[in-house]
Amino acid sequence: MLVRPGGGPKLPKPQSRAPEAVARLVADDLAAGAFLIAVPLVQPQTRQKRVNISLDAGTLQAIDAAAEGLGLTRSGYLARAALNEIRGRH
Repeated sequence: MLVRPGGGPKLPKPQSRAPEAVARLVADDLAAGAFLIAVPLVQPQTRQKRVNISLDAGTLQAIDAAAEGLGLTRSGYLARAALNEIRGRH
């Protein structure tokens, strides 16, 4: 594992490679029982974008209650939920 001077892990820059090329690079690790996981890259941006969506009224009430329980805005809750879904943490 690579480590930053500050102590946290240093992540390599994302690279686009064919699955076969990746498998060749880590063949020994895979043979020893390791496995590969595809991790979606979500580039955070500071610019907010307004969007309009349609939801069932009951779903919207449930979202608002859950957001309030977490101390989030509706937008914050929906953004977090979407990122969790994209990252497979549902």
